[in-house]
Amino acid sequence: MADLIDRQALLGWFENWSDYDEFSVGYITGVIEDVPSAERHGRWIYTPTSPLGYTCSECGKTMCRFNYCPHCGARNDGEHDG
Repeated sequence: MADLIDRQALLGWFENWSDYDEFSVGYITGVIEDVPSAERHGRWIYTPTSPLGYTCSECGKTMCRFNYCPHCGARNDGEHDG
């Protein structure tokens, strides 16, 4: 599962570094800003043949219905990314 971090907090942490020149800090913050979000959205699909009842639309694993998938970390709030 991906680690979710607060992008703005990380950017603030690098911008406050005085040990590095402006070019290095600018480069690092640019890379951080370009990294896509790790947050995933999906939905639970009712699967009557599954003993657990539901399948995650993002990873296809079966599970009891939660707010998120414990297998892939997708927030199963009905907004499907795919």
